[in-house]
Amino acid sequence: METEKTFADSKRTVCLGTGEAKFEVEYQESLPQYCEDVERVVRCVCSHAVTDYEYASGSLRVTGRSRISLVYISTSGCCLSAAFEERFTKNIDAPVTDAFAFAQVHTCTDFTNYRLINQRKLEVRSGLQVHTQVFAYMEQSQLTDCCGAILRQADAQCLEVLDAGLFSCDFDEKFAIGQHNTNISVLIHTGAFAVIDEVRAIAGKMLVKCRAELCVVYENTEHNTEKCCFTVHSSKIVDVAGMTEDSHAFAQVKIGSLFVKPVPDENNDLRRLEIAGAFCVSYTAALVSDTQLVTDAYAIAYDARVQTGTVPLLRDPQFFYDGKTLSADLSFEDTEIAEILDLSLAMQEARVQNGLLLVEVGYGVAYYDVSGNLCCKDGVTRLQLALTDDKYAGFVGAGLQSFDYILQSANRIELRVNIEYSACLYTQAEMQTVTDVELQPCTAGESPVLTLYFAAKDESLWDIAKKFRSRTELIQQENQLTEDVLRQQTILLIPGV
Repeated sequence: METEKTFADSKRTVCLGTGEAKFEVEYQESLPQYCEDVERVVRCVCSHAVTDYEYASGSLRVTGRSRISLVYISTSGCCLSAAFEERFTKNIDAPVTDAFAFAQVHTCTDFTNYRLINQRKLEVRSGLQVHTQVFAYMEQSQLTDCCGAILRQADAQCLEVLDAGLFSCDFDEKFAIGQHNTNISVLIHTGAFAVIDEVRAIAGKMLVKCRAELCVVYENTEHNTEKCCFTVHSSKIVDVAGMTEDSHAFAQVKIGSLFVKPVPDENNDLRRLEIAGAFCVSYTAALVSDTQLVTDAYAIAYDARVQTGTVPLLRDPQFFYDGKTLSADLSFEDTEIAEILDLSLAMQEARVQNGLLLVEVGYGVAYYDVSGNLCCKDGVTRLQLALTDDKYAGFVGAGLQSFDYILQSANRIELRVNIEYSACLYTQAEMQTVTDVELQPCTAGESPVLTLYFAAKDESLWDIAKKFRSRTELIQQENQLTEDVLRQQTILLIPGV
């Protein structure tokens, strides 16, 4: 039979799934003409950052930058360096959808291997992981009212993901070395890590401020090794539809491009450094909302045919904002470190898995061995921090703030890493909702005037009222109850309507 109904159309973003892809990239690099021939490679490391993605037919096509840093001993005995930049593209399997919204993409370097082809050319092979989380738009029509039916409404606090994406911030600055430093002869090594200084939610926009901490090691004109440290800053405002000042934003930053070269000052002395490059930022923006959904229905005077559907929700969000000092040991077999020249760290990725904050930190250690040779060790150390005992998923923004180290023995270094993080944890759940109710003439008899019912522990008054075509408020009133769920077995008087 026809009855008056009210429906509401809703559009929300839903997570279709997470994925992990591992693959390798391979490059061949030739030294610039101004570089001397290679006698021995001291350090060759490759780092990666995803800069963009494109979704098509169940495939996520990611593009990114690979930054290769080379430190070597030349045939003349000098310690020299060279930097290269490449681009990569990879198709990654993703859930199939016609309503793709956006994706969260992070990458982490697994390893770097190299082979010297000749004294001016080398082959670099590097492995990387890409972690993805794909979101799609979901449109539904939900019943909000139906004349002649009793509707059960449930309130849920949910996380609505507004946007996720990638963008770049360029920087190009010049710095003078310290007044007590000697003029630059050649650059040896540049260590750098990027930090998110601020993420601010604005109406319709998001402000992200980044900085990079750099340490440049060079040989001066007196053939001694010196180093100097600098800080570069950059910021960008990104449009985010639906963003309000009450929204939450999470960001991670990596250095996607970096070039450092000495330039002459006003006296034509090499006492200045030009530092240029780009930050690669991945972000997620979300908003907490209170959602009211119709989860069940019945009628007293009619037979009700209830049609249901499921709504995927990110429920019960929890937020964490804190800073921690995490420790790690770097152990190197068959290595005897006499003196550490420089130790650099860079955060590669942070993510939440089963309630744990997982942090991948890349390291590079330049040192002299007991024979006085310049050597280097590179790798990735994995840190973790328990945020909750439950197996929650979530978003995270994290940054490496500072670090220090102690040489515990000739082959072991103790690291202390200070990180700041902001995280949102949630449970992924599907809630069954009522999409429509059809009322038909009642085939059963009228509701009895009064019924005696033996109720079980934890039984819901809603289920009892639905069974007897009564109302929960009448059952509560008749039996002097204040809760909707029974805490123990009991005998109830069920009034008719």
